[in-house]
Parts: sequence; C-alpha cells; structure tokens
Amino acid sequence: MIGQIVTRTFKDQAQKDEVTGANIRFADFFKKVGEDGSIHCCSGKEDGLAVTWTVVFPDASKMGDLKSKFKDYPTPADFAIIKDEHLHMKIDLVFSCAEEDLPILKELNKERDYAQFNHDSFAVADHEGHFGMQ
Repeated sequence: MIGQIVTRTFKDQAQKDEVTGANIRFADFFKKVGEDGSIHCCSGKEDGLAVTWTVVFPDASKMGDLKSKFKDYPTPADFAIIKDEHLHMKIDLVFSCAEEDLPILKELNKERDYAQFNHDSFAVADHEGHFGMQ
C-alpha cells in the first residue's frame, strides 16, 4: 500500500486553475488505467490557493507499470504543467508506505528532491475511491 499526499500552494488563482485543470485530467486518466485495481483513488480538495491531492496505490508492486500506462496519456503537456515548480509558491509531497516499498518509491521519485517518505499507516478503507475534485 502506498499513499501519496501532495499539497500545492499557488501564487495566484490563474496558476492554481492551470495546474488544477491538468491534475483533473490526470485523475480522469488514473481512473481509466486504475480499473485493474492498481489505483484506488486520486482526489483533490481545495482550500483557498492550496489544493491537496491524495492518491492511493493498493499494491506497490504495480507502481512500475504506471510509466508504461502513461505512454497513451492524451495530453502530454500536462506533465510539464504539473511538475513546473515555478507555478507553485510551495509544494509538499509525502509518501506513506511499508518499509519494503521504499526502494520502489525512491527510484520513481528520484527527481523530486522535496519528496518526503515515511512508514505511517495508510489504509485504503480510510480513503473514498474518488477520482477528481471533491
């Protein structure tokens, strides 16, 4: 089980709208490719100029398969928008996972030096299977 929580605080509403639009398309795609049970949820909640996204992957062994699934992503420009740290005033990214899953996560997120990793409990039952904004 891997839980990912990312909170992005934006400089202004226009930047928030641009990145949130890309994240919503991302969540829609996650819903489609996660029908095999590899992704439980990808949901966002707004709070002023901040948006927090929660993604739950029930089986860490399927994380590597995500890259191959994204070869058919319909809006590739979204990757640059989501990863453009200049659009964010602040970004917090925390992964919760079992200790044995840590090497998988660190490899997949090696370019994100701001990512934090912990072994806090993160249960599927604690998160509604929702995709998109709440």
